[in-house]
Amino acid sequence: MLNIYTLMEQLYSVTPVQSKYPQTRNFRSINTLPKPFKRKWRNDSTGKCNKRLFQLHYVAAPNKTRILKMNFILIDATPLHIPGNKLEQPAFRKFLEKYCNRHIPNESTLRKNYLKKCYQVRLEIIRERLCNTNIYIQVDETTDACGRYVANILVGILNECTPLVSYLINSAALEKTNHSTVARFINDSLTLLYAPNPVKLENVKLMLSDAAAYMIKAGKALLVFYPVLIHFTCMALALNRLAELIRAEYPSVNNLINNGKKVFLKAPLRVEFYKEMAPGLPLPPEPVITRWGTWLNAALFYADNFVKIKEIFLSLDAHYIALRSCKESILESSIFEDLAVNKAHFFMLAKAIMELETTQLSLNDSFSIIEKVIEELEKLETKLGLNGKVFYLAILNTNK
Repeated sequence: MLNIYTLMEQLYSVTPVQSKYPQTRNFRSINTLPKPFKRKWRNDSTGKCNKRLFQLHYVAAPNKTRILKMNFILIDATPLHIPGNKLEQPAFRKFLEKYCNRHIPNESTLRKNYLKKCYQVRLEIIRERLCNTNIYIQVDETTDACGRYVANILVGILNECTPLVSYLINSAALEKTNHSTVARFINDSLTLLYAPNPVKLENVKLMLSDAAAYMIKAGKALLVFYPVLIHFTCMALALNRLAELIRAEYPSVNNLINNGKKVFLKAPLRVEFYKEMAPGLPLPPEPVITRWGTWLNAALFYADNFVKIKEIFLSLDAHYIALRSCKESILESSIFEDLAVNKAHFFMLAKAIMELETTQLSLNDSFSIIEKVIEELEKLETKLGLNGKVFYLAILNTNK
């Protein structure tokens, strides 16, 4: 409810106030606010509202200006996790109209008449922050629900010490996905960022993307226009591909993890038996291949609770195919050793992926994580360790 309170506070501050002097500054007392606001601003020590601290500042303005400001506030409610289509809900609309004393426009009205204006205002703020600094760009392409190829580009200030903060400046539907359409999209987006001035080619220092072949080719094509540009592929994706190599090298562990999550899926009796046998122990994790590092986390779970999991699986009836496969895997002589190897040597990959996915991570911290991963791979004397290092360095060498 905190998001609704924040939205209402902003809307309530632009409602008209009856004043003898309409062009002078007036203050609205906390007593005129609805009860939800009084509960929000109540002092826990005294149980009363602090009138002096929570008076709302208001400057009388023409009616059209107030309406424009209110509509901009409704558009900006997206960062509060309040989508625009929520305005079509009768209860929410009635709530806003009652406590804001103002007609609430429809979602289509805001989208058609005010969304583009709000976008231009935000883009101008981004221009002021980035115009005279070195910047990086992040590019990604995805497919929406309608099957269209949609490209997105984010920009931010490039600084090796401070956390990186990205701004989405453009999204566009591409006719097809190849290096030429991606390169054209990036160039058009940077032109939009620096408009009406020409693009400062020397300020575009770094390009981040995935390791797709067309992205690498687009990065090489952009070097013609941006001579100091460095293209760097996603390191978290490289670690995920390395985790896939590890998964292929341990088929018994992979079979145990894949079938272990099926044993308790939509099986309340088996889940109840599991909780009776191991109270307080969570169910085996359900790894998702597209969620980086989940398979390694599942391997760690089985390594830490191997004895108890083995006892539970062997106690269940083996008429279920997935359970039968789990029993075959868990009875193999090398399964415990394989789980121990994964825990000792490869769990650092899951940790590194999680750290790289952290928002507002500085460049120095990112490179430190990558260096630690390479050092750990160098310590491995097994064939897999050598292959993992070669594979990971091959991905690093694709950066130009």
